[in-house]
Amino acid sequence: MIRTGEFRGIDLAGVKVAAVIVGESSLSAGPAPRKSVLFFDPSVTKAQQQAAQALLVAEYGALLGESLGIHIAPVEFHESAGAVHLQAGDLVSVSMRRAQLPDDAMKGARLWYDPFIPLTESHLATTLNSRFAGSDFGRYWDDTNQGVKGYYGRFAVVSR
Repeated sequence: MIRTGEFRGIDLAGVKVAAVIVGESSLSAGPAPRKSVLFFDPSVTKAQQQAAQALLVAEYGALLGESLGIHIAPVEFHESAGAVHLQAGDLVSVSMRRAQLPDDAMKGARLWYDPFIPLTESHLATTLNSRFAGSDFGRYWDDTNQGVKGYYGRFAVVSR
């Protein structure tokens, strides 16, 4: 959720948006072909949706790659006691908790990549589940294999 700010004169405070990104390699590996879909909460106005999409493309276009579309669905994000959960309609669900090292790591693992965008309050995370059930990518996934697979935190965009 965007807490405060505007883009091109449109107030974005309270806009709920989520992105699902698929690529040929890890997001941390740098530029590679990618495809994405955006999810906007139904509470977002058309003007806010257009402004938020333009902001995301301007700031993170290479990360997002080719846009395959936009979905309007309830976007919920919950954070509590070292865990986070994202739900976008019936199509997207991701749950993570702070990693507990070394117990959560694969045997012998010692290196984790940095987050693919700068985060504040960054936490190395163990993904508990990750699900995408849309048709946009020509495949779906429902991964319940727990593992240290990412980060969660907050980030700020300072538009130029």
